[in-house]
Amino acid sequence: MFWLKLTSRTSSSVGLRQNFLKTSCNPSRIQNLQTLPKSIGIHNQFSILQINELRPCSSLRRADMFSNDSTIEEVDSATFENVCSETLDSLCEFFEDIIENIPKLKTADVCFGDGVLTVNLDTYGIYVINRQSPNKQIWLSSPVSGPKRYDFVPSKNGWVYRHDNQTLHQLLKNELSEIVKSSIDLSNCAYCGDLNK
Repeated sequence: MFWLKLTSRTSSSVGLRQNFLKTSCNPSRIQNLQTLPKSIGIHNQFSILQINELRPCSSLRRADMFSNDSTIEEVDSATFENVCSETLDSLCEFFEDIIENIPKLKTADVCFGDGVLTVNLDTYGIYVINRQSPNKQIWLSSPVSGPKRYDFVPSKNGWVYRHDNQTLHQLLKNELSEIVKSSIDLSNCAYCGDLNK
C-alpha cells in the first residue's frame, strides 16, 4: 500500500504520471492505471495529476493520525492480549452487574465470546466492544457516540481514543450515566484509567 502526495498539473503530465507509476510501483499492485484516480477518490475531471512523492504507508508515524497526542506507547503482543482479555472480562462482569441491579435495564442482555462483548440495552441501543489483535486496539461501537478505536496507554493505565484523549471507561461512564439517569461507577474495572476527567 502506498501513500500518494498529489498536486494538479496540465494534461501533458498524464503520460509522465503513468510512466512514473509503472517504474515505481509493483506492477502486480496496479491492474489498470486508468482506474487509479477513482481508486484514490479523484474524480475524472481531476485526473490530470502529477505525483510529487511516493513512499510506503509504513514510513508514516502513527502519531500523525492522531490530533491531540503525538506520543505512542507501544506494547508487545503478549502484553496486549493479557491486558485486553482482563479489560473485556471485567467489562462483561460490570455490564452483567448493572443489568441485574438497575430496573431500567432489566430487559437488557450481555453476550461475550471470542473477544467480542455485545451489550444489548434494548431501547437504548447496542454496545459492541471487541478485541482487534492485528491493530493492538479495542474497538467500540456505541449507540450514542458511534465507532471509536482505543489504544492501550500504559502510563494512563487505560484505553485511549487519541482524537480526544478520552478513555474507553470515561466514555462508558458518561454515556451510561446519562442513559440510566444515575451515576455509574466503573472504578473496579481493570485498566479503567482515570475516571475523574
